[in-house]
Amino acid sequence: MRVRLMLLASFAARPSLVNSTFYVPRVGEPASMGVETIDYYASVFQHLRNLRFRRPRCLEDSVGGYLFFYPYIASLELLVGVKQPPFRAHAWLQSGDLILNDAKRAVEDYSVILSFAK
Repeated sequence: MRVRLMLLASFAARPSLVNSTFYVPRVGEPASMGVETIDYYASVFQHLRNLRFRRPRCLEDSVGGYLFFYPYIASLELLVGVKQPPFRAHAWLQSGDLILNDAKRAVEDYSVILSFAK
């Protein structure tokens, strides 16, 4: 636990990730954000996700990310897609054209069958 807190403190102290140009809205304020702010929250989520003992599966990761991003990002979508052959399913988060918790090349072959928008 102590190591996790030290890692989180070192992450918050990085000047490249925490910049005075980022505006952190309070809960309840309307969220009008640029790509830089969304990218900041995505990097925070990626760092916090790496503190887990095991890498979460895509649906678990996307639902956790949806709950994390919900107060901050206005145009948030949880997408589930499929492709075949062989049959595969995948879940990811998207805000407009920006993919938040995955790489574009990892999701571009999937056909969206479920979209859960904010």
